[in-house]
Amino acid sequence: MRSALLGTMSGIAAGKTAGLTVFAKREERFGFSQANADEIIDQIPDLLKHAGPLCV
Repeated sequence: MRSALLGTMSGIAAGKTAGLTVFAKREERFGFSQANADEIIDQIPDLLKHAGPLCV
């Protein structure tokens, strides 16, 4: 799975256009929509539940 953590409307759109799974860090101060993200997270550590096995 290829994914990106993005927050702005243009960043989310770019990630979706590139075929990525898009996670947005919840941001309510600026009034833009993050509805097109695949998932909206509250904290960066919330991404860990989506992480696959690490390769060393």
